[in-house]
Amino acid sequence: MAFAYNATVAFELVKVFSDFGYPTKSGMDNGSEMKNMIMKLLCESMHIDQRLITPYKASSNGASDCWVQLAKLAIAKIVKDAGHQWDLFTPGVQLALKNKVSKRLKTPPFNLMFARKMNAFVDHRTSDKCKKSSVMTYDQLIDRINVMPKVVFPAIMDKTNTYVDKMKNKYDKFKNLVNDFEKDTPVMVRIPTLEGSLTPSYMGPYTVVRKTKGGSYVLADKTGLLMDRDYAPSELKVISQNNL
Repeated sequence: MAFAYNATVAFELVKVFSDFGYPTKSGMDNGSEMKNMIMKLLCESMHIDQRLITPYKASSNGASDCWVQLAKLAIAKIVKDAGHQWDLFTPGVQLALKNKVSKRLKTPPFNLMFARKMNAFVDHRTSDKCKKSSVMTYDQLIDRINVMPKVVFPAIMDKTNTYVDKMKNKYDKFKNLVNDFEKDTPVMVRIPTLEGSLTPSYMGPYTVVRKTKGGSYVLADKTGLLMDRDYAPSELKVISQNNL
């Protein structure tokens, strides 16, 4: 959308939900168009579990940010001197990305969503293949639909699990793993932007209240007041009780 106003985003989501049904969970970033009273009321009224990613940590929403990056790169190549009209190119880019073979799924997302391949951009008025093709019968359509949950989806799940395990092992080999922080653990929070080389790099102390479903942590200050946002594990460090 060219203008991400609060009401506009909520209205567009309602239209999408009206096409595909309302979800049980919704992952959103911390942008003002997602984190506002209108969106909160929408999720509450439809009993949607609204989950916000941890601020300043794009890796917490890696899959979505990856597709956003692909979309931005594709749009940047297409717009050329029409950057002020970038939103006009998003439908075409969206369609192209849906037909892009996913490394994880080994197939385009469009094929799995609609149980068929996307129609090729050919002249269907003169194509011999189109002239010979016939409309599928009801029984043929039912058979093809039944193949998806019985054959295709289980196979895709196996491929996905294999890919995820492979990427996890690769990531764990080269990245420092962060242990879980137990409840009531005293921690300090890393300051994201330093004003100078002599300024403190951590602030606190705080106490771990609980771990969220997304893996971030809810903290409380010395008075027991909950902090206004959650924190990723990489933003925290454990301190000794003697330092309090």
